[in-house]
Amino acid sequence: MENLHQPTLRVIKVLETLKNCDEGLNISQIAKECSISVGTLHPILKTLCELDYLTYDNKVYKLSFCLNPELEQRKSTKIIIYYMDELAAKIKLNVQLGMLNGKKVIYLHKSEGNEKIALKTKAGDVANANATALGKALLFDKTLADLKRIFKKQILEQNTARTINNVNDLYENIEYCKNLGYSYEYGEYDDDFSCFAVPIRKNKEIFAAISVTILKFHLNDEKKEIITTELLNYKKIIEEHLS
Repeated sequence: MENLHQPTLRVIKVLETLKNCDEGLNISQIAKECSISVGTLHPILKTLCELDYLTYDNKVYKLSFCLNPELEQRKSTKIIIYYMDELAAKIKLNVQLGMLNGKKVIYLHKSEGNEKIALKTKAGDVANANATALGKALLFDKTLADLKRIFKKQILEQNTARTINNVNDLYENIEYCKNLGYSYEYGEYDDDFSCFAVPIRKNKEIFAAISVTILKFHLNDEKKEIITTELLNYKKIIEEHLS
């Protein structure tokens, strides 16, 4: 360490210290954590702020970008959940958050819009991507070749008699959904429910998807229009806050 450039090391120490601190630190806290005097630290912080590496607000310094992928994912998920809760309260239906893991969807969160309706899925559950609106939305960017690699078999697992059971039909359905801007399924995962979903993009890549679930016998054209319109509206809002 003796041969390393000490001024550069001080800058790195500051960035590394703030990397895992979501709430940020004031100058005294940073000085203590980095073992740098306040006098030496002040011009470093000022320069990093000027170059947009740090933000300064209410005497607290924070990274203006994230060096920790796990922390960045948690922050993004918190933003999505905030607006999911708002959407669920607005339309009084359950809203779910999912991410893709191979050919499965992992459910990460459910915002309760109507406690009288009990869904089969909960946070931590996994489901077949081909059987869910969430899964289809998460697959929006996949080519037919991608889908064949993901599912490996031409015949896909079915949850109900309505579940799409082959890759070619799944690809055609997803391409049709992309033109709509949202995906859907009517009794493909559970005979009693219908579901609509939109992908959530971050840095132009699909990061997650959110869905709205409704009992099939409650669904009509008016409710479908409300659900899909609000999903597309909140997709835009969320993506603006993730950018």
